[in-house]
Amino acid sequence: MSFELMLKRRIFLLLLATPLLAADTDWIARLGGKIEHDSAGRIVAVNLRGSWINDVDMIELSRLPDLERLDLSHTRISDDSGTELIDTLTSQTADAEQTVFEHRATHFIADAVQQSLSTLDPRERFVVEHRLMADGDSELSLAEIGRRLGVSRERARQLEARAKRKLSARRRPSA
Repeated sequence: MSFELMLKRRIFLLLLATPLLAADTDWIARLGGKIEHDSAGRIVAVNLRGSWINDVDMIELSRLPDLERLDLSHTRISDDSGTELIDTLTSQTADAEQTVFEHRATHFIADAVQQSLSTLDPRERFVVEHRLMADGDSELSLAEIGRRLGVSRERARQLEARAKRKLSARRRPSA
């Protein structure tokens, strides 16, 4: 780390640790803010509602030792470049492009599954839907599938194997 950077950091930390005096708060009034004092003259509340402030102002606010309330609602906070800090926050929701992509991908997959299932005969489709595509609780055993289709457990296994072969062959590109 360069000497200049170390010096800047030390000055910054020193400023941050130095409490603001009441006389040093004229900038709050210039920003349109309101200050409340307690009976001892200490600043206990600052209202900057609807003001424009920057990161340096935020540092200055952090130096108010007895500050109990700070109203920054509807306050626009920006850095020196003019970029608002709110614009640099990451969103917890997906952006529109990602949402459209996910929507299209979901429909593409659903269409591909429907097309694949349409190549199966009804008994194979029943086996796939109730055994391979079912969640844990609703998944049927081969014996139960056999009972519902009126075939043996072994025949249900053969239908499952044939359905898997058909789906696998459909997935591979033809030469």
